[in-house]
Amino acid sequence: SARCAIENSTGPYNQLQTWKIMNLVKRLRILLIFSIATFISSGCMNSQEVETVHYRVIAQGTYSNISLQQRMLITTPEQFRILWHTHAPTRHASVPAVNFDDEMVIAYFAGQFPSGGYRLEITRVIETDTGLQVDIKLQRPTKNAIVSLALSQPHIMIALEKTDENIYFNFIK
Repeated sequence: SARCAIENSTGPYNQLQTWKIMNLVKRLRILLIFSIATFISSGCMNSQEVETVHYRVIAQGTYSNISLQQRMLITTPEQFRILWHTHAPTRHASVPAVNFDDEMVIAYFAGQFPSGGYRLEITRVIETDTGLQVDIKLQRPTKNAIVSLALSQPHIMIALEKTDENIYFNFIK
């Protein structure tokens, strides 16, 4: 039939059309790859503007009387005094100085671990479109590390300028 003759035709017109289509597909692939590379390199994948927030570590350690995982925001001297005496009631260290008129304290207690060798580190605090982001990392002992057999409760407290922003913890592995 005439229909079969057209479908099976391998004349120069159909070969030219096939070549043009294949060439167009190649160009589109190259354009797509170039567009994706440009998009990624321009930073559009994470267009959120960030600003580093200055903070100071006021307490960091391995042992605490707070053995449950907790995140705390402390905005008054009374809250901080209660937290400090709960955290370290028998330690002779005085309560760290914080000016609560201008500052607040963010405290993170990682919970209780079966040995020493665990440590918390805040790698940065940034201000994003959604609030303050606290990047925190729990360092674990290596496989063959020599550690104490005592239970440990890694913790860290930082003081930074008061803000009404939401606070988010970003846990880094």
